Amino acid sequence: MPYYISNDNPDCSGWAVEKDDGEVIGCHTTRQDAINQMVAVSIAEEMEPGGERQVSLSLPSYIRDAAARGLEFYEDGLGGDGLVDRTIREARAMVRGEISEDKVIRVAAWAARHEPDLRADGAKPGEDGFPTPGAVAHYLWGIPTSERYDDARAWFDRRAEQVKEEQDRAVVPPVEPRTKDSGVEFRQFTAEMRATGDGNTFVGYAARFNSDSQPLPFVERIMPGAFRKTLGSKRDVRLFINHDSGQVLA
Repeated sequence: MPYYISNDNPDCSGWAVEKDDGEVIGCHTTRQDAINQMVAVSIAEEMEPGGERQVSLSLPSYIRDAAARGLEFYEDGLGGDGLVDRTIREARAMVRGEISEDKVIRVAAWAARHEPDLRADGAKPGEDGFPTPGAVAHYLWGIPTSERYDDARAWFDRRAEQVKEEQDRAVVPPVEPRTKDSGVEFRQFTAEMRATGDGNTFVGYAARFNSDSQPLPFVERIMPGAFRKTLGSKRDVRLFINHDSGQVLA
């Protein structure tokens, strides 16, 4: 399980070092201190650091409590006939504090579609006939129909937008055809190979340890031991030009 850093974890006032499921293992006042711990624990457990998590999926207690109450309603036979096994499995995961990015997006969309269900009598606590099957479904999706309804909707809507933005940034745009009049600027590295001595030798640094990178706009620092697991695996490591697998140097 990789470790991440985040400045959006509700259990830390500053920067958090957290597991993949959002469990906090350390809180720090500065980003660099969090990075140092993330790298240290990753090296100790021989895994690659997860990096900075832009979107925290640590579930607020009122969402976890809503899912737990929804499961109680379900066990009492109040859920109606429209529930599917997946909804129950994901509700149990939310009770444990676990939720996927896909689920966050689906909850936001589902809650918007099913908002009219709450207009029925018995959809809210204190009303006659509570809980209706629609109310039970809301609770199972992590949306309480009580006074925390707006809070839960806002949390899922906000996180869904953040997840979508992160996914859009992660998509590599297609390379436009290179034409004379396209107006597109292309940059590439060229290498000249010279035969010297008894064979071919390529000299340079794959990475410099304990040295800040150029702003990207973020700054990276590679710590000693970062490649220990990969080098120890004896995998077929290749040297490409411009990360192009069609241009293998070694």
